[in-house]
Amino acid sequence: MASPVVTTNRTARTGALVGLVAIMLTFGIAARRRSPRFVAAASSVRRIGMAVLPLRAQVLLRLIRAQGRLPRLRAPETFTDLVARNLLGRPSELIAATTDKVAVRPWVASLVDPDILPVRYQTVDRFDELDIETLPDAVVLKASHGSGMTIVATGQPPSERRIVWDERVVVIDGTLADADRPMLRATTDRWLATNYASVLGEPQYEAIPRRLIAEEYLGSPQDPLVEVAFYCVRGNVVFAQLCRGDDLYLPVDRSFRELSIHGVTGVPPKGELPAKPEYFDTMVSIAEALAAPFDCVRIDLFFTGGRIIFSEVTHTTIAGRCRFSPAEFSSVFGSFWRGEHTIPERFYA
Repeated sequence: MASPVVTTNRTARTGALVGLVAIMLTFGIAARRRSPRFVAAASSVRRIGMAVLPLRAQVLLRLIRAQGRLPRLRAPETFTDLVARNLLGRPSELIAATTDKVAVRPWVASLVDPDILPVRYQTVDRFDELDIETLPDAVVLKASHGSGMTIVATGQPPSERRIVWDERVVVIDGTLADADRPMLRATTDRWLATNYASVLGEPQYEAIPRRLIAEEYLGSPQDPLVEVAFYCVRGNVVFAQLCRGDDLYLPVDRSFRELSIHGVTGVPPKGELPAKPEYFDTMVSIAEALAAPFDCVRIDLFFTGGRIIFSEVTHTTIAGRCRFSPAEFSSVFGSFWRGEHTIPERFYA
């Protein structure tokens, strides 16, 4: 599958936009060298400027701030450059389809063992079409067209629950059937009213049909869910981020060798590297098979109960707001794009 085509508009409008971006960046740099009052004023000006800029211009400014220069789209040198190609280019049909949490399932099943797909109970267009009474006690309810639109019913009392979710995820102790229905309806209605493409300017979300999905709850206090995010370039795993509950958060290479970096979000590592799991190499193979059609993509997989389970495909990780530490690790992605599949020794633990 060919990469999305990225075009550059060289009109006067683009020139004016670049000028505006340069002014805003200069103002921001100057602000850091002056009084707190000046810094606060500069911050307010930047916020106002961002609010009035077209969404695509906001994306460009975000990418410039992430690495202090314009993104290099034709010959990407960093992770941010590669994500910028997906943010600023027109998404291919395959990128849009694999972002859709409904359409991605048959695509995954066509490339790897379909048994890695989580059990899906219902897919509906609106909340009132859900048959809540027939759902299991523990279930995950989420939207097809965005990130963080998730309600988790654990089916467990609070004392037994051991699970980590980000602040956008609603966690309900007990079952959906026991939950407050008006709250569930209001939350899911808000999801369905959201054009997620406009949140951070990720164009692949624009055409995805807005639906609600109920699928199996994964993990348990006795068998914590292991999450592995595989960051891939041209079908090759660059590194993988391991997460298990709140006690393990570590980056490793495709051979399970620990890296001495903070991952893409800048969160520092946590925990000690365990022995290499027997399922890890299979996970790598699955991730690379799914990543093969794309220049840069993140493939998320789970492991629990002796099963490898597919989670999602992400083409614009954190919308280009990369925070690797050391920052130079971002350049490793550019070397993989050029066909050099080696991580320098200085990035290893």
